Amino acid sequence: MLKFGFYILFGIIAVLAGYLFWQNRASEKVVVTFWSTLTLGAMATFVTLLFSVKSESMEAEFLSIYTLDKQSKLPFVPRGSEWIRGYAERQTLRPVSTLIEEIRGMKPEVVSERDDFGIDAYRAIALCNVFDALAFAYGNAWDSKVSRFRIPSGAGVKYSGPPEKAEPSDFIGLERFQALFPKRPLGKPQPENVFTRFAVPKGSSVTSIDNDFNQELTLRNGFAQVKINLSYSFGDRGSDVLKDMLQLNAADSERIVVLGFVVTIKAKFNSLRGGHPKMPTYRRWVEGLIAELRETMESEKHWKAVSEDYLFRKRITSPSK
Repeated sequence: MLKFGFYILFGIIAVLAGYLFWQNRASEKVVVTFWSTLTLGAMATFVTLLFSVKSESMEAEFLSIYTLDKQSKLPFVPRGSEWIRGYAERQTLRPVSTLIEEIRGMKPEVVSERDDFGIDAYRAIALCNVFDALAFAYGNAWDSKVSRFRIPSGAGVKYSGPPEKAEPSDFIGLERFQALFPKRPLGKPQPENVFTRFAVPKGSSVTSIDNDFNQELTLRNGFAQVKINLSYSFGDRGSDVLKDMLQLNAADSERIVVLGFVVTIKAKFNSLRGGHPKMPTYRRWVEGLIAELRETMESEKHWKAVSEDYLFRKRITSPSK
């Protein structure tokens, strides 16, 4: 309410000043005073506004771990433990095992049995998981909202879709995403639809970096810049955690390979537009993007869910005393 009072007061003062100037426009002194005062006022306003803006950013970093059979490169799911498959497959639009078979058909050398760790194959898998996470949440519009709910041994998803007045979007399909990372086979080509594309704000530029150290996707527009970076962290044989939890024998444990990738998301917002009416929509977009990537790829969340499911199943299958 106070700001509207300032608007009215400013309007009245501007009208009165303009009226006095017009009535005395033949006076050189009035003309010089008017324009010099107007210029100094504009400069003071500009400097004040310039120093009142502040930079704003968001950042998230987490570890994404893949546990696989060192020969087949498929997600490791021991016999009698099918309940763990949902976590091993990442619960994405395209299961990891499906992607591995597609990559095997596209570039067999990437999924070689002679390569125990399969690092190159899972660099591609990690990129696929990024694409699928964004496609799940933003297949219709970039300002969509997804709500997730979890219960023991299950989960629920509420997809609200975009608001009634959705912001204009550009769409990144799998073909275009593949072109950003030409060295990585990202699965079979798919006809573009709401499950094989993700939306970004209209006019956004989309660029990439792909080398032996990391893969990075950058989304940039007039309000924000978002960088999603994947970097290989470690590879190891065996898994003491799975061996104990699933009561694996030594032979089965030796079949396991564990790969870790660090996922880093950095967002910077345009400080010159910090107070723009649309800026809150862009903040929510970045917050949602981080949340979806965490849900799909953060292993700390996955292991917590696996542990809860394990304890829940153990409790309900144990004989009552």
